[in-house]
Amino acid sequence: MSQYKIYMMKFSVAFWNLQNLFDVNSSEIATDLEFIPEKGWTTEVLSKKIENLSKPLRIMNNGNPPDLVGFCEIESEKLTRDLCERVRPGY
Repeated sequence: MSQYKIYMMKFSVAFWNLQNLFDVNSSEIATDLEFIPEKGWTTEVLSKKIENLSKPLRIMNNGNPPDLVGFCEIESEKLTRDLCERVRPGY
C-alpha cells in the first residue's frame, strides 16, 4: 500500500466589476458609449481610473494582491495587463 501526502495551499480569489474600463482608442464595442475621446475619455482620465482601481487590489490580504482575480466590464487584454502591472510589476 502506497502512502500519499496531501499538501494544501491557501490562495485568495477576487472578482471585480470594473465599471466600464475602456481604452481611449475608439472601437466597435465603445463607439456608442460615453467612453470615447470625443466625450472626454482621455489618456489622463484612463490612467487615473487604472490607478484608482489598482489601490484596493494592492491592499487586499495585508498587501498581498489576490492570487487569482477575475474582471468584468473591461475592454481588452491590454487594459487588464496595464491594471495588473499597476497593482504590482509582474503581477
